[in-house]
Amino acid sequence: MFVEANQEKTLERADWRPIVKWIGESGVDILEISGLEREKKMSDEEWKVFLEDMRDMNVNMQAGAEQAQYAESFGVLGAKGQLNRDPPLLGRWPVSIIKGRNGRELRRLFETAVEKGYGSEEERERFGESLERFDEVDRELQEEVKSLSTNNRFVEAKGSGHMVQITEPEVIVEEVKWVAIQVLSKLDGKQ
Repeated sequence: MFVEANQEKTLERADWRPIVKWIGESGVDILEISGLEREKKMSDEEWKVFLEDMRDMNVNMQAGAEQAQYAESFGVLGAKGQLNRDPPLLGRWPVSIIKGRNGRELRRLFETAVEKGYGSEEERERFGESLERFDEVDRELQEEVKSLSTNNRFVEAKGSGHMVQITEPEVIVEEVKWVAIQVLSKLDGKQ
């Protein structure tokens, strides 16, 4: 199961890093403007733990280590050619892809940064143009992940941005159930 997955062409076609860095530098309150806190499906206690984890030094060290290898990982994925195999890499094993609406979330943040007067005219134009097709390109990229298996599903979490697990956990639960049923069916010889 993939939730907001990257694939080998993600940075080539939808490199989100420059705009996220620009937004971060603008001083925009990302949690507030993205709607994550407002739209969360967590209890207050769970939200508190989530925020504490975000501030935890060990969590941040791990995130930094992963970020340092992020760009390099796309070449490794591409070299494996996982998306172009015939038969598919996973055959009929179930693959579920869940996609949020990252473009919507990024546009909210971008518009707030612009309203605050942040950035040059050139930056605003460049990032604004990149956001025009972001959701379309992101959808295409994530749908390509279906090629890993002939038994696949693609689900859009339309009420979420990137953090589907926080704003629409029920979508993930349903897809876990679907994958489990598919695996059990395959193991029982019904597929």
